[in-house]
Amino acid sequence: MELKTKDYRHFSAGGHTFTEANKSFPGDIVEIVDDKCVLVERKKHVLIGTLELNSKTKYGITAKGYPIYLFLPVHRNYPPFIVGSSHKDCSQNVMAVINFDSWTDNLPRGSLVRIIGPCSSLAVQEEALMLTYNPYKMPKNLEIELERTDFIERCHTPENTFNIDPEGCVDIDDVISLTDNQLWITIADVDERVSPGSSVDNYAALQGQTVYKTERPFNLCYLKSLVKIAVVFNLVFLDQV
Repeated sequence: MELKTKDYRHFSAGGHTFTEANKSFPGDIVEIVDDKCVLVERKKHVLIGTLELNSKTKYGITAKGYPIYLFLPVHRNYPPFIVGSSHKDCSQNVMAVINFDSWTDNLPRGSLVRIIGPCSSLAVQEEALMLTYNPYKMPKNLEIELERTDFIERCHTPENTFNIDPEGCVDIDDVISLTDNQLWITIADVDERVSPGSSVDNYAALQGQTVYKTERPFNLCYLKSLVKIAVVFNLVFLDQV
């Protein structure tokens, strides 16, 4: 069962609710034993958040002699972490990327992946926001081309078809079609073109979303134009409405 929580104080899994996660994180696979949450499988956790370098409170020293600071994840469904850092400028807090490492008695320990920059920077805040939804680097050997070509062609979209999207949109994935007495609502079915367990499938499982910025969308997974794609559609008979 997958552990779910919005605030790391109230938890649920498989219809059970409880208030102690027993050092499990959201997305981890757990089971309930004697009304207690027990970790079965730990997922990979990459977190974006604030590293409080400007705090007077330190949480110890690393084996290399670096101070350990409090790290507050952007997503509040995670608890605070403690993270060691050799960063010399402690005049302000910074946004950072960490990996979960281990648990201490009270707080989880994280390993610092990189510092994004000072919290006061708008550009840093924007990059941190993007990383919050896209923390994983694209593998170099990832095959981007859609892999399956064995889908069955069941029907053709009517000629009188149009999309409703802003100018410059590159991820057109739904259209509306009209005939004499029919309304077609058609949505791209990307899953039909991706082989289960392939590199594209595994990456899309982590990244399958689009984040919309003010200037342009930040596409994590989108469709190419002028490529035949599989779709699912809903057909409405207008004379029966």
